[in-house]
This record gives sequence, structure tokens and C-alpha cells, in this order.
Amino acid sequence: MKIMEFRAEERPREKLLEKGRESLTSAELLAILICTGTVEKNAWDVARELLMECDGKLEKLMGMDVWRLKKIPGIGKAKAATIAAAMELGRRACEERVDSGAVMNDPKLVFDAMLPRLKGLDHEQCWVLLLDKSLRCIAKEKVTSGGGSSTVFDTRQIVRAAIDRQANAIILVHNHPCGDCTPSKADIEETRKLQMAVQPFNIMLVDHVVIAPDGFFSFTEESAFYPDGSKMF
Repeated sequence: MKIMEFRAEERPREKLLEKGRESLTSAELLAILICTGTVEKNAWDVARELLMECDGKLEKLMGMDVWRLKKIPGIGKAKAATIAAAMELGRRACEERVDSGAVMNDPKLVFDAMLPRLKGLDHEQCWVLLLDKSLRCIAKEKVTSGGGSSTVFDTRQIVRAAIDRQANAIILVHNHPCGDCTPSKADIEETRKLQMAVQPFNIMLVDHVVIAPDGFFSFTEESAFYPDGSKMF
């Protein structure tokens, strides 16, 4: 059944205009973006199939790229681009705190600021927050993107980004898609390398925050130590 054959008050677009966007389900909102369906399925059906692919979780949808979206029958290149653009706008709205010169003096602030960017990804990404001497965020930059279980931090790229932006301090952030935010041995070793690399430039590594979907690990907050017994921060 085509959406245009629904009663007017049941059509997603008309429902939004009449009752407001809060009244729509996620499938109905997606149906507006998808606009048209296929011969067999209307836009609402396609939207529900897309949500099923994401286990009903919008955070997973935010992590899907255009190529994965296009695998859903009824979603071509243009529709995939529209959905990806809408998800990115929503993500950026959630991230504005870190983009507006916020003081990043608490790992919980880092977690709240970066979770929209990292939650839902099926692979690890490493980001660096570039800070001024007051720990206000100058910029953030993705430095590496790895596999499903690990990523190697590009220390030279991080140092170069900090120097280029005249940052006085940095915070390293990366995610663990597995859900366990406990740092690995590789995470600890890469942290040591970065700490040593920025010291000659009088740049302070303030923290390394490992983000999982439902929590985080802060090297600074946990007063972490290196295997040789020396304190990390």
C-alpha cells in the first residue's frame, strides 16, 4: 500500500506538520527522508527494514556509511546521501559543546562531547582534542581509523596537528566498539609514546580517554601507572 493511499493524518509528512515532529516514530521520520519506496514496499516499509538492520538503534544508523545504507533495498545513492546528511547534522548538533571553545577539564565532558561521534561505530577511531593554555578546545581532529578491535595512533600526525594549531595541550580520545573501555597494553604503550613525543614542544598531554558505548576510562582520573611503576599523568 502506497503512503499516499493512507489517510491524511497517518501520512508521516502530514502528521509532522499537524502534530509536530515529536509525534512521529523513528520509522516515520526516516520515511520522510526516504520519500519513495519500491514496487513492493512503500517508504515506511523501507524505513522499518533499515531500522531492523540497525537493531532498532539510531546510534547504529549514525555509524552506517553511504555504502552500507545502499545495501538496503529501496535505498539508492541519493536516498543514502540524504539519510547520511541528516544523521551527520544530528551528530554535529550533539557535538557543538566541544566545537565552541568549551573548557575540557573533566573527562566526563570529553565523553559527552565525543560520544555522538564514536558511538555506534563498528571500528576504532582515534581523535585528538587540541586545547589552548586554559584547556579550551581549539579544534578536534581524527588522526586514525582502525579495525574492529584496534587502531594505531599516528603520533607524528598528532604532534604536527598540535604544532600547526599552536595548541598548548591535547587530549587523546579513542573508542572501544566491543563495549569494554579498559585500555589495552597497546593503548598504554601508545600513550607513553605520545607523552614523550609532545614534551620537547612544551605541549601537555592532559588525558587519554577511552570511550565505550556506556562508559569511559580516563587515564588521568584513574591515576593510571605504566608497567614500570611510573605515573602516567
